[in-house]
Amino acid sequence: MTNQHNNPEPIEDLLALYALGGLDAAEQRLVEEYVAENPTAEAKLAELQATADLLPLAAVPLPPSAEMSEQLFQRVERNASARFAPRPTRPSCGQTNDSYPHVVGAVVRPSLGGPWRAGAGGDGFRVGGRLAQPSTASGAEFGQCDGRNAQLTSQNAQIAGELTAATTQNAALQQQLITLQTELASEEAIVNLVSSPASYRITLPAPS
Repeated sequence: MTNQHNNPEPIEDLLALYALGGLDAAEQRLVEEYVAENPTAEAKLAELQATADLLPLAAVPLPPSAEMSEQLFQRVERNASARFAPRPTRPSCGQTNDSYPHVVGAVVRPSLGGPWRAGAGGDGFRVGGRLAQPSTASGAEFGQCDGRNAQLTSQNAQIAGELTAATTQNAALQQQLITLQTELASEEAIVNLVSSPASYRITLPAPS
């Protein structure tokens, strides 16, 4: 747009669009140059910008459509289900090696078919006359569990020993306390006797 400072009316018509951000770069520069030289236009532009800032507050919010509401509720339900879904639990370390034939057998039996039974000596189990061994990964996991159980058992034994020692020491201290209390009572009796001899009466046995 060409410079129109000599005819200010078209430029002032652009003030509202400037406040709303609806002008291109050339038109914005034209308005800014005009406002910089015209205090009245500057005040009018400031008023228009203040009004434009209030427009979002005056807008009436529209209720969401039924489709949008349904999508929102479905999303909330999915998030809630994912959040509160039960997590898979790891097998307890309390299981022993005797349990792997049952665990592995439950998986192998449907796929191989035929009768199955535990092998002699706990070395595996038989499926259709063949000896099946537990997987290496299962054996390693059970080995780790056994090691952990052994460590916990050792710690429990150590704690039990420390508790027994503490109980014995406590009993000894209680006995020492009783002895000290007895000695203190005897010393107090002696002090009272020395301090007030008249208050004590000594009864001599009658002559035979």
